[in-house]
Amino acid sequence: MTSNLGAQANDANNIGFGSLEKSGEEDRAMKDFFRPELRNRIDKICKFTKLDTLAIKKIVLKFVDELKASMTHKNIRLVLTEPVIDHLADKGYDSKMGARPLSRKIDELIRVPLSKQMLFDRLENCTITAVMKDHAVEFDIEQDQVSTVNANGIIIV
Repeated sequence: MTSNLGAQANDANNIGFGSLEKSGEEDRAMKDFFRPELRNRIDKICKFTKLDTLAIKKIVLKFVDELKASMTHKNIRLVLTEPVIDHLADKGYDSKMGARPLSRKIDELIRVPLSKQMLFDRLENCTITAVMKDHAVEFDIEQDQVSTVNANGIIIV
């Protein structure tokens, strides 16, 4: 079970470039939120710090890998440029909600527009590169060369 309990107290406790020692605000938030019957059944509490930029980018890549796997049946490869990954990490991560909104942002900026393009343009056997143009994600499509061998053993490109 994960929760953002105490995250608001964490943000309020930051001063200047550092942070003060915690004074039990997270524990107080848990006691205020959960009934004693549930709290007494919790064996261990792990407190996490905020995610750094590298961790957020790794989460973006994890979600994108899931999307890539869903496109293999049409022999479509998806490539995201570094600026696109940075944009998704920046727009999809929320310091209060953590990485949870990343999936929705990837759906909004990559999955849905790409699905429409795949459907209407009947894309197959291609490489799609997501690039940033004018502060928006766009797709460059390059058809792959498909070669077959005819009955005479001649390769047709």
